Amino acid sequence: MTQIVRNGSVTIGATTTRACMAVMVGYKRTQLIITNTSAAAVATIVKGNQAAVANAGIRLPPNGSYLESTDSGFMCWQGEVQVIADAAGTVAVVETLERV
Repeated sequence: MTQIVRNGSVTIGATTTRACMAVMVGYKRTQLIITNTSAAAVATIVKGNQAAVANAGIRLPPNGSYLESTDSGFMCWQGEVQVIADAAGTVAVVETLERV
């Protein structure tokens, strides 16, 4: 089984930023972790191609994390993930992809 692990940091602020792209053809996302590494910013995660709007999605306080995993039969989101914040900051993004 071929596996790709992406690990990075994304700068966030008052405009929509793509945290991760849609999954590549021939692969599926088996894990997605987004951690708000900002000291003061509250990050908002939105799944899909639409622009993120502050406080209108999954909210992550400072040091808060969001996790999706295929454990227990759950299917991870396969599309883009957008992030916006109420102040400048960063989020750490880790995703695992497997060849199908």
